[in-house]
Amino acid sequence: MGRIEKTVFLSYRRANASWALAIFQNLTNHGYDVFFDFNGIASGDFEQAILGNINARAHFLVLLTPSSLSRCSEPGDWLRREIETAMSVQRNIVPLMLEGFDFDAPENASQLMGSLAGLRRYNALRVYAEYFSEAMGHLRERYLNVPLDAVLHPGSLFAQQEAKNQQAAARIAPAIEKKNSR
Repeated sequence: MGRIEKTVFLSYRRANASWALAIFQNLTNHGYDVFFDFNGIASGDFEQAILGNINARAHFLVLLTPSSLSRCSEPGDWLRREIETAMSVQRNIVPLMLEGFDFDAPENASQLMGSLAGLRRYNALRVYAEYFSEAMGHLRERYLNVPLDAVLHPGSLFAQQEAKNQQAAARIAPAIEKKNSR
């Protein structure tokens, strides 16, 4: 039986930063060690910081909105590279479907080619803004609370320090509050 890990990498487009911050805040409030590129990596090796943190974390959450996959056909696209890395190092990948995301929509299906085609096979969690707390409970209890048999490799010292820098910046950001949909 594997161990339960509480380390998470959040992959998202900058346009979805408020979703990423809300998820970060929820998970960290429940004892998870979460990395996401909150402020941007100002100096140092960006690639090493990002890919090193994917390698060092058990879970990989990718935030999917109707437009998030739009540039994934470009080989150098960072969302694409993050997903491919998580797949290649066999992380527990959980697609979070936001704002009505649909894998079968033509604009998304056309982006899921090659190695990205496998993304649709992962068990995804649909997250509705009005049921955010409930969805995060399901995420923690059903999707992240799984034993992992994979051996995790610690990130480089640079990747570890960059994770601490991004976490510190995100912790002092104002709390994301529910918006009344009325």
